[in-house]
Formats: sequence, structure tokens, C-alpha cells
Amino acid sequence: MEHRFSIPSILSAYLGSKGIFYPGVFLNKMEADGRSASKYEMQTASTPILETNGAIPLRIADVLGRYYFMPVWIYLGSKKTEIPNAVISMTGRKNIVETQLIGVQGSVKELVSIADYEISLISTVVGQSPDSYPEEAVRELVDLYNKNEAVEIVSGITDIVLGADSHVVIKSISFPAVGGYENQQIVEMSLVTDRLLELEEV
Repeated sequence: MEHRFSIPSILSAYLGSKGIFYPGVFLNKMEADGRSASKYEMQTASTPILETNGAIPLRIADVLGRYYFMPVWIYLGSKKTEIPNAVISMTGRKNIVETQLIGVQGSVKELVSIADYEISLISTVVGQSPDSYPEEAVRELVDLYNKNEAVEIVSGITDIVLGADSHVVIKSISFPAVGGYENQQIVEMSLVTDRLLELEEV
């Protein structure tokens, strides 16, 4: 039986929105003799092409030479796990104490601290063939979640926002339904930053 799937379509159906195509995907590629290839042919790329000041790639090529943007890796000790087809977002907030004053509109706000960053990761893992469920890839992500310790996250956005202190704890993991896509599974993870603190005796 023939299977057709589209990772962007699956993610857009789940997220309720669809991102803009990455510019490098549908640009014309020149053949060796100078002729322009089909505008629908994926443009090849070297690895990496674009990176942050911390030397973290923002755009790399997959095994087929196709661009993809904002790759994400998680390190647990020496083990490196790439989060495939990742969509990553970060949210920061501040812990603020508000004091209400009588006869004055509003409140006095005392900035206490910057809270942990909340990180959301959504991934689509794909089986080795159109008929195979990606059991091994799902198990690898579940194993990461089952480790009750901080892991290191590496991506362009976390490098820019967090710098070198990019340890996180995986708070939750979920596996939403994907309908009839039997060789794919959406994996959603919620993470929170875990900064290393040194306590001094007084």
C-alpha cells in the first residue's frame, strides 16, 4: 500500500497554524551546465551554513541535503539525542511582588527575580519505512524523560537566550493522536530551565 505524508501538514493540523516556508527550500537550483532546475526541487546545503555567536547552527542540512531550520539536540552525559523536525518556543517571566496603596491608582511593583524559562518542544518522529511505526525513536525520547535529572539542551534560540547555562528539566511529555499516519508520531515536551547555583555558608 502506498503512503503519502507531509510533516508540515501534520504539525499545522496539530498546532492550528502553519509557518512560512523557509526561503532556501523552493529557490531555483542551477544545474552543472547552467540550466535552472525545477523550482520545486529542494536546494542542497552544506553543514552548517548559519550559526549563532556561540557556534550553534541555526540551519543545517539533513541526510538528503535539504535545509531545515533551528535544529535541537539534548545531551545527557555523553549521549546526544537530536529532536527530529523540532518546533521550539521559549517563554520568560519575572517574579514580582506587588504592593497595593490606598488612594493611589495601581500598585508598587518590586522586582524580585527572573523566573525560569519555560520551553515547549514539538517533534514529529517518522518510521524507517511507510509501514513502520517509529517505536525506537519514541522509546529514546521516553528514556530521556524517565531520567530524573537535568539535561543540556542545545539549539540556536537557547544558546542566544540562555548562553552556556542551558540545563533543563523535562517536566512533561505527551503523544497526541496523529490519525491515519501510522508511520509517524507527534511528541510534545514541556521543559523548564535549571540553572546551576552555588550556595555559600555564612
